[in-house]
This record gives sequence, C-alpha cells and structure tokens, in this order.
Amino acid sequence: MFFSLVTRFLKHLPANEHYIDGTKNIDWVFIEISSECKILIYKNCVKEFTEIIKNKFSKSVLYNSKERPLSEAIREAHVLLGWRFPEELLQKAINLKWIQLISAGLSLTEKKYGIPNYISNDVIITTTKGLYSDSVADYVIWSILTLSRKLHLVLKAQTHRNWAQHIGDDIKGKTVGILGLGKIGSSVAEKASALGMKNFAIKRHYASEHNIPHIDKLYPINELAEFLGNIDFLVVCLPFTSETKSLIGRNEFKHMKNSAFLIDISKGGVVRHRDLIYAVKNKIIAGACLDVFEEEPLPRDSELWNSDNVLITPHISGVTVDYAQKVGSFFCDNLKRFIEGRDLNNVVDRAKGY
Repeated sequence: MFFSLVTRFLKHLPANEHYIDGTKNIDWVFIEISSECKILIYKNCVKEFTEIIKNKFSKSVLYNSKERPLSEAIREAHVLLGWRFPEELLQKAINLKWIQLISAGLSLTEKKYGIPNYISNDVIITTTKGLYSDSVADYVIWSILTLSRKLHLVLKAQTHRNWAQHIGDDIKGKTVGILGLGKIGSSVAEKASALGMKNFAIKRHYASEHNIPHIDKLYPINELAEFLGNIDFLVVCLPFTSETKSLIGRNEFKHMKNSAFLIDISKGGVVRHRDLIYAVKNKIIAGACLDVFEEEPLPRDSELWNSDNVLITPHISGVTVDYAQKVGSFFCDNLKRFIEGRDLNNVVDRAKGY
C-alpha cells in the first residue's frame, strides 16, 4: 500500500512546481514517520530525497500540498530538510526540534547567513559539512588548471571560431595557499600535492610543530600578509563568521603576487568582491575563479561578469550527479539517530558559528 501511495503522490504533483535543468521539481513534501517525527522537505531535490527516505523508512506517510497546506505542515513539522528557507516559513515552525541543512554552512534563510534569533537554542542544527570535500577539491583543481593554462580564454575564442593560441603556464612546482584547513582544504592539499604542487596553509588552531599530510608550511593567521606573498593560488575555504567576514580585501590583494589567482569556494562575504574587481582591473592579481557570492544569484549588472580573467560558476563546486544520494543517505542516518535519541552528526556549534 505504501508504494502505491508514493506512486500516486509522484504522479499528482503539488500545485507549486519549478524547473531545474528542464526537470520538474516538487516544492515540498510532508512526511510523517510517527506522531513524534514529522518531516518537511523544502524546495531542493524533494523528489529524490522522498524516494530515499521512503526506501529507508517504509512505514512513512506522505502528504502533498493538495492534501495538507504548507501553513499547516510547517506548524506540525519536527524536522526540516533543506536550506535558504523563507523567514516567514521558519517563524511558523512552532514544533521544530531539528533542522538538517543540505549545505556545508549556515545558509538557513534566503537573505541572511547565520542563525536567526527566533530559532530556539533547543533546536538542533546540522549541516552536510564534509560530504562534498572531494567534489569541491576537484573543482579547485579544475580552476587551477583552467586559469593557469588560460583555457577560459581558449573556450571564449572557440565560440567566435577564432584560432587564438593563449599560452599558459605549468602548475608543477607552483604553490597553493589554502586559507582554512578543514576537510575541503585537506582534500585540496592532497590533490594538489599529487600534481607536484606545494601547499602552504593557514589553520585556525596553529601549532608551530605540525605534521599535517601534504602541507609544506603552516602559518598562523597573524602572518597572513607573508602567507599571501608566497603563494601562486589562494584557495579560500573558510566558513562565514564574524571573524572571517570581509577577511580578504584590497589590502590583502596588495600582498599577493601580480601573477597570483584567487579561488573562492568558501561563503559569500569572506572575500570583498568590490575589492577583487579593483584588483583584477588594475592587475594587482592575475584573476579569479568564484563559486560563491555575497548575493546569489549574482545580479546581471555585476561588474564581475565583465572580466575575462574572472571565472564565475553558480555555486556548483560541491554539486555532482550523486549529490541527492549523498545528502539523502546522510540525512537518513541522522534521522535514525534522531528517532533513537542518539547524538546527531555534524551538529553546528552556535558559539563558533559553524
């Protein structure tokens, strides 16, 4: 009976639908595991997450917007799965116990980063930190190769059928500067090392005596200027907090080599993009590859679009074809822990902000 219910549900999509890459997506689904565990899946990969959950928890009951309005579902929900929720939706979540974000950072609302003060301290917030480390590191390596070999200029010439030989540089022996040595930064170091590159890094908890795999030199944060002057590629992997907000700006770019590139896969707001535009225009640095922005989607009138030496991707560094399966499986493991009263994985430390 359950599978017939799911089949009926998937055939009769809710009234609110949207399209991604030409595929119809359901805006939200309400799933009742038990009277004490009701889940609202919101916006992203709803269809895929629903399939994964119903395969793991076969006695679940599903409701769509024709059977239960969103205003009712959010008031009943104990668990939210998604990210960048509308604030008016979160404010109505009066029975909320746990929010599972599908992002590595604290992207709880559509416009603000961090935890709104109306979210009770009793509400557990978990992220998917670490799930995309290899995917993001692959993106960083692609960025390094593309920028150093000027492949972006070659592809642009191709669109105009222009036989333009843009000559780039080798990456072997070049130095990657990793700002933030968490799981993503460590994965970047491993992959860069395999290509014959050196890795310098800044880590939150610095120790002069260190033995970190694939790291050739570790700097404390108070030596940021020296660190920046010794690298060829700056990879920003930091979470967005009060300490990291606008950490990289005009003064920091001045310490970098004119031949250096910036790769930003952190969170919008760590790098001041207005200062980056100035630095690239004035050839203070050679260029950049950006996957995160202070405002997303990036406004069409942003000057960032106009530079040949700034690559822009729409926040996809961690998204691959198995993205939904990774997140769905992680959520189901955490959901089992939640039902059994055990500690959840990837719980946000509110004091640290990540």
